[in-house]
Amino acid sequence: MIRPYNQNDYNRICEIYNASKLDELRYEATPFKLQPLERDSKRRKALVESDLYVYEQGGIIGFTAVHDLEIRALFVCSRYRGMGVGEALLRWVVDRFPGDLCLYVACSNSPAIALYEKHGFRLTDTYLTEYNSEPVWAGKMVRQAR
Repeated sequence: MIRPYNQNDYNRICEIYNASKLDELRYEATPFKLQPLERDSKRRKALVESDLYVYEQGGIIGFTAVHDLEIRALFVCSRYRGMGVGEALLRWVVDRFPGDLCLYVACSNSPAIALYEKHGFRLTDTYLTEYNSEPVWAGKMVRQAR
């Protein structure tokens, strides 16, 4: 079940984020050090500004964050990956937010890119950014409204 976030979900959101964040960078040549969400003011601010939704199945196992048609986060607890949770969250957002959706993804994160492409997102730009002061190539992906 997908439902809106409430304040009681904060600790679990942080747990999932902290356990999953480096997984999105696992294909990079350089190893990264985790900046926990609680201490990452840039990413915490982006989440706080967003509408958050959690996927519950005997507890929260994933979440997504959307702000002004930008998907700012989509994280799934590692043991539930490959079971359709991320895809369900993505479909849920696509169905409820009409308009041109966009998101940003590490260019090396081919599994995530494949999922987004399957749902109509296309790479429109690449640029150099950083995570915890380490450089990362990222891509902007857009899904045109249908």
